[in-house]
Amino acid sequence: MTVTKQNRLLIFERRVLRKIYRPTQDNDGTWRIKTNEELEILIKKKSIIRFIKSQRMGTMFIKTSRKNKTEMAQTSRRKFKEDESEKLETEV
Repeated sequence: MTVTKQNRLLIFERRVLRKIYRPTQDNDGTWRIKTNEELEILIKKKSIIRFIKSQRMGTMFIKTSRKNKTEMAQTSRRKFKEDESEKLETEV
């Protein structure tokens, strides 16, 4: 993910969070939007970028594990066929 895409995602995330958490009313009665730091505190420093990267790593793990499973299955089939052919040869 490029830096530009990351920045755009963070901007979008903050825009959505500002709508969810609404403006803040100061002591003098004026309303203001929340700062980026206040939003980070509210979401406990969780980032959409980290979430997306973790999801990608998860799918990469799943793809490699599927590949390994198919290779293991092919190997076990080959061994089974070899064992069966050896049994037939010893019987004859």
